[in-house]
Amino acid sequence: MKNKLFVTVSFFCFVNVLFAQSLVFNPEEPKSGEKVSIIYDPSGTPLADEKNIQALAYCINRGEGSAKEIPLKKNGKGYTGSFVTDTNTLLISMSFSAGDKKDINKNKGYMVAVRDKNGKLQPGTYNAYADQYAGYGKFLYGLDEQPDYAFNYRKQEWNEFPQNRDKNMVGYLQALYTKKKKDAEPEILQLMSKTEAAGNLTENQYNALSSWYMRLKQKDKSEALKQEMKEKFPEGNWKKNEKISPFFAEQDPVKKEVLLNEYVQMYPPATEADKTGLNIYYYNLARAFAQPKDAEKRNMEKFKFYASKLPMSQQASLYNNVSWELALKDTELPFGKEISSIATNWAKKEMSAPGEKQPGMATLAKWEENRKSTYAMYADTYAYIMYKLKDYKEGLPYIKDAIAISKGKSAVYNDRYAMLLEKTATPAEVQKELEPLIKDAALGSEGKAVLRRALVNNMKSEQKADQYFTVLTKASEEKTKAELIKKMLNENASNFTLKNMQGQDVSLASLKGKVVVLDFWATWCGPCIASFPGMQKAVDKYKNNENVVFLFIDTWERQETMDKRKKEVSDFIAQNKYTFNVLYDESIKDDPDNFLVVNNYKVSGIPTKFIIGKDGKLGFKSVGFSGSDEKLVDEISAMIDLIASR
Repeated sequence: MKNKLFVTVSFFCFVNVLFAQSLVFNPEEPKSGEKVSIIYDPSGTPLADEKNIQALAYCINRGEGSAKEIPLKKNGKGYTGSFVTDTNTLLISMSFSAGDKKDINKNKGYMVAVRDKNGKLQPGTYNAYADQYAGYGKFLYGLDEQPDYAFNYRKQEWNEFPQNRDKNMVGYLQALYTKKKKDAEPEILQLMSKTEAAGNLTENQYNALSSWYMRLKQKDKSEALKQEMKEKFPEGNWKKNEKISPFFAEQDPVKKEVLLNEYVQMYPPATEADKTGLNIYYYNLARAFAQPKDAEKRNMEKFKFYASKLPMSQQASLYNNVSWELALKDTELPFGKEISSIATNWAKKEMSAPGEKQPGMATLAKWEENRKSTYAMYADTYAYIMYKLKDYKEGLPYIKDAIAISKGKSAVYNDRYAMLLEKTATPAEVQKELEPLIKDAALGSEGKAVLRRALVNNMKSEQKADQYFTVLTKASEEKTKAELIKKMLNENASNFTLKNMQGQDVSLASLKGKVVVLDFWATWCGPCIASFPGMQKAVDKYKNNENVVFLFIDTWERQETMDKRKKEVSDFIAQNKYTFNVLYDESIKDDPDNFLVVNNYKVSGIPTKFIIGKDGKLGFKSVGFSGSDEKLVDEISAMIDLIASR
């Protein structure tokens, strides 16, 4: 029997030869709806010495697809397992893991095409491969994006299945433009010209062609096609889109309601899909009534009315978000309690008796984990509202649930627990509960303040309490640093020169000899904005240290002009009184939808921070925001200390 199989798609010919893999599929060319067996040999992979290996098969379909957990049996040096593909599966994409370790074939992936009942490749197969290399594989199991692979598979789909070019046009033209930039324009124009010449255009084709002519600065051609489309399809989707467009632009909830009612009256939902499509409008309108710019137009009854039209999962999410914001603002807390209770109780029930359908691309284990995380988040909101209402005993069991689910690792939940514990327990009990958390680097600023007050009370001396508190904090810092050392990088940082808000040039090269903190962000990015109070604390901490520099690189903005972008960014910084040195990332000349520096640093999501050492090399990369300002400052500080001493 073979112990290696060469399974992939060539860029110009579908063949089962390209790179060696530690995986055998049987049959080698599986069909949709049939059983597939695998033999996996971890020798020479990151899992070579692991014993508890888990296998997942993602069946990529025309719709959502499904994730299948495959029980493995030891068989000599390897493992065997089997599963059944879905009836509409196009591609099998697999991952193997043991704890935090993964084997995804050196970032090439373990993939095989699934054929139809007659053994033929199915339309959409090459696009399925392309999606894996264009970010979907990263989302599923950590496969790095590989634009060249993605482009060549898009091209293969375009060439092999011309009958599907209508729905593939937008994706293929975008891939072509991304790949060749300005050089792609003649080819794009030629393809569009051929599409027009073929005649009998669909509304989707008209829209795609019109958008691309506008993008290529051929406004007259774009407008002419748009007008032709309207004449050919007088009752097309364009008319519905134009009717609803003012709804999203309108800020006044009362006027929004009128616009939506007019739209629904003109286009009453005829199918389940139509009814589902209205959810985005109901969600938007409900939020507008809960949080209008003019506080006098807040109408919580209207909010509940439109929220009630949503599926319960969306309704609960909306209730949780709004109740959290009410708690932050200390306004309408009884109403916040009411809707938070609904969301929290629903989420708690979902953990044991889910009414929602299991997401297709989530395994049973992942789905259970997600349901628990949702309940923990909602329970934290409810506990916070109870704290604000001074009903501490009511809130305490909910935050205990959140801590149990997070295994005590969330500083945000732990802080809330500390706040409620201080109001319901003795100082001795508070100290006993919080000491292990601070030693584990899992306590934020609020929790630390609570613990310090308990220490002062228990030791009857501020001096002794502070001395002991310093010892505890030191242990926390050492733990954080030990964990960070494992993640330390040693790569060259890409140089850049960008303009800041004052119009001055700032280059990374000029800062050599200093530790530089880069923070990639955008005005529309919620987690970025949520992290900024913590980042301001970090900036303040190092403001007198000339050897540490913070640069906030504004990127991926969507404003029509640079002047609008500058105004929106500067207004945001001024309104929040941030003392950040903000740099404007440059859009790529031949590809204005992408930006230079964020692209060079291979950032896939924001906020993303890089800590660069005095030697000009990357030391750390940090993605996202945990929700705790204190934890953010502690982590940034530890990274700076480690990289400064390298």
